[in-house]
Amino acid sequence: PIRYSDGDVDERVAVWEAARDRPNSGAVLMGMRTGIRSLDATRMGWQKSDLACIFGRPEAGKSWALLNFGVTAWLGGHKILFISPEMSVEQTEARFDALVAGQQGIPVSQRLLKQGRGIQSEDYETLSGLMRDRRDWRMVDGTFTVEDVKTLAMEEKPRMVLIDGVYLLENKTKGMKLW
Repeated sequence: PIRYSDGDVDERVAVWEAARDRPNSGAVLMGMRTGIRSLDATRMGWQKSDLACIFGRPEAGKSWALLNFGVTAWLGGHKILFISPEMSVEQTEARFDALVAGQQGIPVSQRLLKQGRGIQSEDYETLSGLMRDRRDWRMVDGTFTVEDVKTLAMEEKPRMVLIDGVYLLENKTKGMKLW
């Protein structure tokens, strides 16, 4: 859509006035927490329509970082759609549990969770209690096209969409990678 940045200035003034009049507006995070102290200290956080990409060598921790951004937002009460053409839901859920536990002050590794060790039963019950009554973290794995991602996002209406392995997305003619 075309906007008239000069003529539509009143909309921006109204947004500025609303922010100015908000109690403690200087201390309020304007977007979703990122989990990165230096970014959250700016009081901006993730903003609507932000696009962030994480690139790195294999096994550098990109999936962990992506999950951590999502868990931070989820713990803040936001709905998340996590799409992984790279890892299975089961693999990702063990990481999810470990990250949620860690952000709740219960240090545990996903490896130990999978082995049935590394966490007290009451701590795991506390952790599962945080999740049991929520339906705000939707995780899917498999083969996806960009159109599939768009359809899922339109159906689920998440506040954040995370794609682990975006390079594995296919184009509309299934079977052809985008890049």
